[in-house]
Amino acid sequence: MRYTEKLHAYRLSLMLKKYGDDLCGCCPASIGFSIENSFMDADGIVCRICQKFVGSEDLRGCPCLALGVEEAFKRTKIKLCEGGYKC
Repeated sequence: MRYTEKLHAYRLSLMLKKYGDDLCGCCPASIGFSIENSFMDADGIVCRICQKFVGSEDLRGCPCLALGVEEAFKRTKIKLCEGGYKC
């Protein structure tokens, strides 16, 4: 299965439902949302989709690390609401 923005948004919704505001160490693309089980593909597509989703394409790496968890979380919630996902 390809990792797409739609799948990313769906997995983000599930992750938020499970953990609420306590997202430190979580990754929507990983098994069980644990950063320790992070799914990283060779092309970095997952990270680029996540970066684009929160508007941090100009930064490198995980948006939570580049922007800080609070800012990444805020941007994620806004984007989910704009996309019609439960927020």
